Amino acid sequence: MPSTTADRARAHGAHHRARLADLVQQLGDAFREFARTVARTVARIVTRTVRATRALADQTTVRRAPDRPAHVSPYGPPPRGRHRRH
Repeated sequence: MPSTTADRARAHGAHHRARLADLVQQLGDAFREFARTVARTVARIVTRTVRATRALADQTTVRRAPDRPAHVSPYGPPPRGRHRRH
């Protein structure tokens, strides 16, 4: 049994340090688990979005007048002069 006050104080401090170390360890484990869950969820969302986007791109065809190049607007040239629309 600790005899002096100094011995008791040392034991008390050691107890708290051990408890704190345990709590920090638990917090680290919990954070690691949380990070893993987040990574899994993000990966699932990204995978699903990429798959859906590719499927949509496969079934969507770009409709364009065959005689008109892609960079020409179907609405005609942009307005010129003082009263052009903003």
